[in-house]
Amino acid sequence: MKISVSTWSLNNYGFERPEQLVDFAAENGIEAFDLTLDDYERYFPWRDKSVAEVEKHFSALGKYAAGKGVEIFQTHAPYALFPDYIGEKFLETTRKALIATRAAGAEYCVCHPLVFPLYGKRDLWKEELDYNLGFFARTDDLLETLNVTICLENIFDWDKGEIRKVFVSEILGLNEYLSRLDERRYGACLDTGHLHLFGGNVCDAAETLGKRLKVLHLHDNDGVKDRHVLPLMGTVDWRGFKATLQKIGYAGTLNLELKPLPYTAATHRFWLYAADLMRKTD
Repeated sequence: MKISVSTWSLNNYGFERPEQLVDFAAENGIEAFDLTLDDYERYFPWRDKSVAEVEKHFSALGKYAAGKGVEIFQTHAPYALFPDYIGEKFLETTRKALIATRAAGAEYCVCHPLVFPLYGKRDLWKEELDYNLGFFARTDDLLETLNVTICLENIFDWDKGEIRKVFVSEILGLNEYLSRLDERRYGACLDTGHLHLFGGNVCDAAETLGKRLKVLHLHDNDGVKDRHVLPLMGTVDWRGFKATLQKIGYAGTLNLELKPLPYTAATHRFWLYAADLMRKTD
């Protein structure tokens, strides 16, 4: 499995051009990327560009990366909290993210399910499910044309400044969504840190998802805060995770989604260590 990094993790390195992301990866043993499209706008304001301009830009980036031996394996579409995803604008952004995904040479695009806030003390998971099915149905034509797969991620919500468990925080909830979607065009992104916040076991989660698991967001925490630190720096149980991935025939990358740190000699060594750690787990 290739060692991968979310480009969000490199936000504080002072890069001014996306090619610098690729050069850094090639020089530090990072073989693939999760292209975080929300933050990518610092390099190219793709949301405001025409489809032709988006295709041209991301195609050039994909070719540059391939020439350096770095694969853009997956992207991460922008996400929105209620009510920012209501209406046509966010749908248009999501569709354009899918176009960018294919242009860059990737097959998988990570999307957050859309979550409703609490009304009183009632979780609206059934209403959320219906809304999500309707929302993503409006991308199906594009998924078919582009041959792109949306990977829904296990996430949490916020309530009065605190993390809140929602239906898709658990793998059973995520599987419920996927069971109602076209499995040719939808899969799962397992976020290990998010799962750990609510007591989930990464091995059980991977085995439950099985063939639906297409991509990973790997990071650790203390089970209290979403810290996005390196595996083995928190309390996630990593024992057996590699064996479980092999057991289910996982074919994606080992993608690290770590909290952005400023560039220093120490953080440079940190990335060398991170890449080496992932290599040893393969």
